[in-house]
Amino acid sequence: MARLSARATWLVTKEGVVPQDKRQIPGPDGKMVSATTIGFQVGGEHFNEYVLDDGTLLRLKPVMTEILRVDDMYDGEGNPVYVAKAQNVVVASSPDKLRKKT
Repeated sequence: MARLSARATWLVTKEGVVPQDKRQIPGPDGKMVSATTIGFQVGGEHFNEYVLDDGTLLRLKPVMTEILRVDDMYDGEGNPVYVAKAQNVVVASSPDKLRKKT
């Protein structure tokens, strides 16, 4: 859920009251634009799996930490533009020949 701050405002939705936070962020052209923090719920977080040429199985999962909707900015289909901040969780399972001997 979005972090609260002294600048927080509230939005009433059918799901309840959620905090919204306005801030300035760099836009695609480098100019500062206004954006609103949007609360969210996790619908599912799944790993993507990659088999590397050396036999390692690399699993990657992005975990969203914050979502912002850029005010008054829309894509070519009229959808609002969002900025997603995430942390990557990476798990490697390498073959025995690549592992450090303990």
